[in-house]
Amino acid sequence: MEPVDKFGNQIYSNVYEELCEYGARLKEIGYRESRNKSNLFFHQQTGGITFFMDMRGTPQVKIWEDTRPLFYWNIELTMEDWAKRRLLKEERDRLLAHQVPLRLSFYAGLGHGMGESGASLSDPLGWPDGYCRVCDADLKANENYCSKECEREVLPQRFCEACDERLERDNTIGHHVSYFPEEVVTVCRSCHSRIHMDDSFCPELTPPQEEIDRFYE
Repeated sequence: MEPVDKFGNQIYSNVYEELCEYGARLKEIGYRESRNKSNLFFHQQTGGITFFMDMRGTPQVKIWEDTRPLFYWNIELTMEDWAKRRLLKEERDRLLAHQVPLRLSFYAGLGHGMGESGASLSDPLGWPDGYCRVCDADLKANENYCSKECEREVLPQRFCEACDERLERDNTIGHHVSYFPEEVVTVCRSCHSRIHMDDSFCPELTPPQEEIDRFYE
């Protein structure tokens, strides 16, 4: 690793030490650093799947502003969308279990092996992921519920908490407004992406940064 970002800017020593710690943890779970791009780590799996953890910063978010590695991927396009989501969630959980935090690009759902055939794909770590959202039955299909009974267990509110637009069942997502205690509201997927990208958009729905850090730690 090197104490410079993607654009050749020097990284402060305390930030660089934190990044090096993440790099060491990534290596412990099978990631390798790119030979040509310092601070970019990748992990290849069978089936044409590669996960990336990028600690070089972006034009929008400098690495010293948010030291969490940027998580993105290349996934075989022919894989069903539920299988892609399941795979991504499993890798996210594996990283967090090894104390490696991550952040997603705002554009994560628009490429890197995720299809563009529907609005629901704007959240690559959302649903459907092949499991019933109520009882966790393994459906292995692009469905959210295994039965009408489970579907009736989750009746979303009628309007988005952020934009007040009427919600359709397949365009909803639960968003944490508080982690301690846990409080979740229902928003549309478009607003959910904006909330996480832009701190000035509906700030009342954004948990304090210290809560976010504590939750992911």
